[in-house]
Amino acid sequence: MWQPAADAGVRRRWTSPPAVAAALITLALAGLLGVRTWERYQALQKIAAVPFDIDEAMNLAGRQVPNEVTSFYFFVLDTPTSLRRDAEELATKMQAAALEHDYLGITGPDPNRNLRTVLRALEAVRGKDLRGLVVIYLGPPDHRRHLSAPIAGSGARFLFVEFPRGASI
Repeated sequence: MWQPAADAGVRRRWTSPPAVAAALITLALAGLLGVRTWERYQALQKIAAVPFDIDEAMNLAGRQVPNEVTSFYFFVLDTPTSLRRDAEELATKMQAAALEHDYLGITGPDPNRNLRTVLRALEAVRGKDLRGLVVIYLGPPDHRRHLSAPIAGSGARFLFVEFPRGASI
């Protein structure tokens, strides 16, 4: 409630003690619950601030391929298609690359979508022999731990490249 101050023309705002207590409790709970959310938001902003550079991604993937190999598959997840459709197409490419004993680079501007797509594609090829495939995944460092076991379980070899450099989620 507003009350006139002793000084002429100056007004002070007075707040009741229960309202102050309620505000402090709300802020404390928001702080406790929102810490991880805020950290994740900041991490996502860091990634968003680093522009996706397809040329750099191809260059980094190409460095993982032996010099005697003249070409390799490169799957970029940058089109507005559904996750299901991307995963189906990636699963097909994985099988083709495995048959040819070839390398397959995978990246895109949205690291979390890339991770979900690769995991879904691996589910789609579960039980298939991917021993000839070498997957080169370009993404944030924490994606390595999510993909190592599923890719190894498929029989494929896994090469990881941090991309963009210095990004993490």
